[in-house]
Amino acid sequence: MSDLPIDPDEHALVVKAFQMACGTRCYVKGYVEWSEKWARISQKNLAELGLTLEGVRVLAIDHVRRHGGCAIIQVPETMEDHDRPYYYKVRLEVEGIIPGVFVKIRLDDETPDNPTVVLVSAHREGV
Repeated sequence: MSDLPIDPDEHALVVKAFQMACGTRCYVKGYVEWSEKWARISQKNLAELGLTLEGVRVLAIDHVRRHGGCAIIQVPETMEDHDRPYYYKVRLEVEGIIPGVFVKIRLDDETPDNPTVVLVSAHREGV
């Protein structure tokens, strides 16, 4: 399977949200945030790995900052109860966590000048 986006325009919005979250001195709030609905489940999974929701948010932003848009993989959505055709994922390499941490992302607001995404799950990859 290719990691090239099927819908490059939507993928670009997700990348832009991550870029906007990279402030010059800090991580700007509002562009890449946790979904309130799903954060509690991920929080439990992450606590078992010694990670926090905010820590994973920062790691994901850093990962995209270092690796660029190619770090965000667009995946066709197969679950019927979602209104978007794609979800996105990043794979974080975290010391001591083999093979790494999988983070699932959804585009939340597709406003071209101000896109936002929500993190909807995170867990040890392969689980």
